[in-house]
Amino acid sequence: MLLVSVGFAIDLKDGIAIVTDSKTQSLVGKDIYNKGIEALQIALDENFVMFDTITSEDVSNGALNYYEAVILLAQSAMQDKEVELYKEYIEAGGYVIATYNTSLMEPNGNLREDLALADLLKVSIDSSLPKKPLKTSFNLDFFNNLTDAEAPTKEALIVKAFDGESLASFKSISVLNESFPAIIKTDSTAYIAENVYMKETPKVYTEALLEILTAFLGDIEGGFFRLTVDDIKDPIDEAKAWYKTIERDFKVAQRNYEVIPEDAMKAYEDSQKVYGALKFAESKNAGEKAGTYLYTLKDLTNQMIPGILQTRGAEARAVWIDYQSFEASKTEEDFRDIVRKLAKANINMIFPETIYSGATLFRSEVGEQKKIYQDLPFDPLEVVIDEAHKLGIEVHPWVWVFCGGYWGEFGPTLQKHPEWVELDERGQPFSNWEYQTAWYNASHPEVRAYLLELYNELITKYDVDGLHVDYIRYNEDGISHFGYSDYSKEAFFNATGLKLDEIRVGSQEWIRFNTWRENNVTTFVEQIRKMLDETNSTLLLSAAVVPDPENSRRDVMQNWKHWLDNGYLDFVMTMDYRNDTAGFKGNAKKGLALIEDKAWVYPGLGLYVNDRFNNIGQIKSTREVGSTGVALFSNISFWKEKYDDAVSGLFKNTSVMPMREPFKAAVILLDEAADKYHRASLDDLSKATVSLRDEVASWDENLENAIQLREKTITLLAAIEQLKADRVIRSSEVETLSSSLVSVSRIANIYIFQNSEKEYVPPTPRTN
Repeated sequence: MLLVSVGFAIDLKDGIAIVTDSKTQSLVGKDIYNKGIEALQIALDENFVMFDTITSEDVSNGALNYYEAVILLAQSAMQDKEVELYKEYIEAGGYVIATYNTSLMEPNGNLREDLALADLLKVSIDSSLPKKPLKTSFNLDFFNNLTDAEAPTKEALIVKAFDGESLASFKSISVLNESFPAIIKTDSTAYIAENVYMKETPKVYTEALLEILTAFLGDIEGGFFRLTVDDIKDPIDEAKAWYKTIERDFKVAQRNYEVIPEDAMKAYEDSQKVYGALKFAESKNAGEKAGTYLYTLKDLTNQMIPGILQTRGAEARAVWIDYQSFEASKTEEDFRDIVRKLAKANINMIFPETIYSGATLFRSEVGEQKKIYQDLPFDPLEVVIDEAHKLGIEVHPWVWVFCGGYWGEFGPTLQKHPEWVELDERGQPFSNWEYQTAWYNASHPEVRAYLLELYNELITKYDVDGLHVDYIRYNEDGISHFGYSDYSKEAFFNATGLKLDEIRVGSQEWIRFNTWRENNVTTFVEQIRKMLDETNSTLLLSAAVVPDPENSRRDVMQNWKHWLDNGYLDFVMTMDYRNDTAGFKGNAKKGLALIEDKAWVYPGLGLYVNDRFNNIGQIKSTREVGSTGVALFSNISFWKEKYDDAVSGLFKNTSVMPMREPFKAAVILLDEAADKYHRASLDDLSKATVSLRDEVASWDENLENAIQLREKTITLLAAIEQLKADRVIRSSEVETLSSSLVSVSRIANIYIFQNSEKEYVPPTPRTN
């Protein structure tokens, strides 16, 4: 059994091996040697003893690490370096069974004066070969399964034992006057002074060999059938792929100077050995051995995972709570449990789906509550808010804006007001998109007034922390061109003098149509902002947006960079739901750069499209690019390993939200940066960062100090670039050493922008 518990040295020894040797084969003759090996293999097979056959070259390459016991069948031509390996093997808990002239010759065939393994086997040569056949007498006190027997022997070495126990003796009155040991056993070795299996071997010697193996190893009986590597190829490949995936991320964590738990590091070191053992077992087609190693490798790989799950002490951690989670809930406790689960994962902000498909989660006097909630004896939104605030979680109700139907059905609002529906170029109310969405007419003043009234009811009736708007856009233009209702055509003509039906897609007139549609969306964002400011100026406004600002504007008329330039939004969640971590990271970096630190941007990842490792990689990538938070879509997919990884590693500790406590968050991030610089042996940089941390900790939160923080952080970032120029650090290390400081710089810049007078920034002209 392999020892994989933390704190114990891993032992890869498993099973029995017959060691063959090409040098010995050349000395005694190929046919004779192979016949002896085959006879031993047959003897073990007939007694259901599982074994592998390896070579002395395998031994030189570390194969002794993989077996509990090895049998050396007259392996005479042993080199001194092999002898040392067997000594180390026995010291490490292995067992050696040797026969006849094992280690008696030099590799060139010259006789040694004694066995090279004499010290290990506790025997020494006493005389030359006997002149005539001997008989062997077995000690029944030890071999209690053997019959009382004296086996004739034709070839033997007469040896004397020291510090070993004689289990069988040679007897011949005519040749010898005393008994000489035929089998000598120590605590870890056994020596059979007979040329067994090279000649016809009495059955009693096989029984003796089995007794010795049992004494060393316990139960040695196997099954009737040998398991091959091909029999378990799929789980082997799975275990190896699993390990290589985690190993890659583990090495990245090491290169990034992350804090790696001692237990995870021990598992990593052990897993490297087990991976080598598994590959060895594959090369020998040793299925049983490979099966043992693959399960051990999977276990160790799991133990490595905490080493790649670093946490961060200052970031927003948001989760969209989808309507599926709510509609599956029946009791007040069910709703509270949703929030409690997220609190256990140290989530600090939630977006409960509150207005969707034209209906509401809550009891509304303006809109219509979703039917599934109408018979509940409690208000589900009120319960969610109450539980979240008890647990220190912010609540930003997630509301749909211009999408009023799904799955090819109008929601209750469009059913009541079909005149509010928007149409595409085919005159159809439902998109060609797989979800068959229906859309409100974004240009219709009654639609806009209704939505504003509904949102106002929500923020005044409930103790919320902000409002989170979704579908604040048109349908994707690559799927259907919406804006072709009679009302929209007339409104567009009144605004531009152009007839929509006469416009060619892609023309200059079409660009004006896009500009008109974009303006419908942008002005409504501005109206929501104004409504919040007039009703409760402490509430934050956020939006779920297409991640790439350029694509967002081109495809869905969503100019969110313009919204941030003018302070309409406090933060955005980019909806980048892909299973490509590199692409996700690239989009996050691009979005952060384009908005120029004017608002908080939290990359939103799709739990439902990610496997476990993409999920880990994408969360970590938001930190690598210096974001100040991450959003997870959505609650219904936040479970099993993805949830466990958050609880035990990625979100292991509570976290301060920079947008709420910017200076406190900066102190935490500076502290984390200083620790990393210390681990990287950049002591001067570490001391400078600690000095700034202490300074910021003493500051009041105000604009003047935010400006100071920005300038001093820029100085530290310049120091990192200088270290790269001086070749003290590698280019590949700049990101990991800069990320925390980039976040601090971002915190300072956003604070400065959001607390300064703003001038209106007009949108750049559309080009498509």
